[in-house]
Amino acid sequence: MKKIVAVVMAIALVSTLFAVMTSADEGVIPSDYIAYFSFDDTDTGLSGGGAVATAYTYDDDGNKVETTAVINSDVASQDDDDFPGSTGCLELLDDSSDYSVYWLEVTKEDGTSLLTDVETLTVSFWVNTDGASTCWAFFAVPSDDDGEPLVQTYLSEKYLGVLLNGSISVERYYLDSASSRTTSITSGLTYGDDWQMVTIVYDETGMTLYQDGAYWAEADLSDVDGIDLPTILGEASHLLIGTATWTSVGTENFWGYLDEYYIWDYAFSEDDVAALYAAYYTEDETEDTTEADTTADDGTETEDAESTAADTEDAATTAGDSTAAETEEDTSSSSGCGSALGAAAVIVAVTAVFGCAVVKKK
Repeated sequence: MKKIVAVVMAIALVSTLFAVMTSADEGVIPSDYIAYFSFDDTDTGLSGGGAVATAYTYDDDGNKVETTAVINSDVASQDDDDFPGSTGCLELLDDSSDYSVYWLEVTKEDGTSLLTDVETLTVSFWVNTDGASTCWAFFAVPSDDDGEPLVQTYLSEKYLGVLLNGSISVERYYLDSASSRTTSITSGLTYGDDWQMVTIVYDETGMTLYQDGAYWAEADLSDVDGIDLPTILGEASHLLIGTATWTSVGTENFWGYLDEYYIWDYAFSEDDVAALYAAYYTEDETEDTTEADTTADDGTETEDAESTAADTEDAATTAGDSTAAETEEDTSSSSGCGSALGAAAVIVAVTAVFGCAVVKKK
C-alpha cells in the first residue's frame, strides 16, 4: 500500500510538471488588467479595464486640444499570419497630410493617474512600424510643478519609456545631473509590413523585454538608487502613447500602427508572456474543439465523452486488481505526452479504489 501511494505521488508531480510545460501552448490573456485598448473603433476601442485613452494634438496657436484618434481597419498586414488580431488598429503617422500629429494620454476613468502607487508593471502591445522615426510606444513621466508632464533634460531624466527606432529600447531613469545614464535594454526589431508583439516587464528593481512571446533581454538595476516605480513616477504621473516629453509634450512622435494594448499592475513571468502570445493563435481552435468533443447537436453526450467515461471506469477496475509491483512497472515503462495523460488516469483510478492520492493544485 505504501509503495502504491509513493508511486501515485510521483505520478502527480509528473502530471503537474506536464501541465506547467503545456500552459503556454494553451494561451491565456489575464483579465485583471488595469488598461486595455482594442483600437477596434473610437467608441469602445479606447477604453478598458477602468482606463481611458484620450487623443490630443496642438492647434495652430500651439495650444493642446483634444482630437479624434484614427482607427485603421484596412491595414493590409492584418490579413497576414503575422497578426491574427482584431478588426481595427491605431494609426499614428507623424508625416501624414490627412490629419494633425496626435498622441494618446491614458488615465483612469475618473481622470486621475493610472500608475500612482503601482510598484510593478507589464505592458504588452502589437506594433507595425517602418523604424524610420523615433517611435515612443510607451512613456510614463511624473508631473512638473504645474501638474503637466515633466519635460526631460539629458542626464536628469525621470521616466519609463519604450522606444522603437531601428531597435527596441526599454528605459527606466531617475537621474539628477548624473554623469551617465543607467543601463537600458536594446534589441532588434523587424520592420516593414510585419506585426509583432512587444512585452515589457518592470519589476521592483529591473526590467525584461520579450518579442513575440519569447525572452530577449533583461536589466538588473537593484544597485541604482530611486529606481522603484513610485519614486520615478510620483503621485500624479502621466502616461503617454505615441509621444515623449523632450522639449515639450508632442515631440518625437510615433510612426506606424499599434493594436491590442494591455497594461497589468504586476510582473509577468516568462511563462505568462509565452501564454499571452499563444492566446492569439489558439483561442478559437480551443473553443471549437472543446464543444465538438463533448456535446452533440441535441445536447446529449457524444460517443467520445461516453467512451472516456467507460475508459475511466475500466481504469478504476484495473487499478483495484493490480498489485503494487505492477503499478511500479507500468509507471517506469511510460514516457512522453502519453505518460502524462496516463498519469492522470492512474490518479483517478487509485483514488477511486483506495481513497487517497496527492495532487498539486496550481
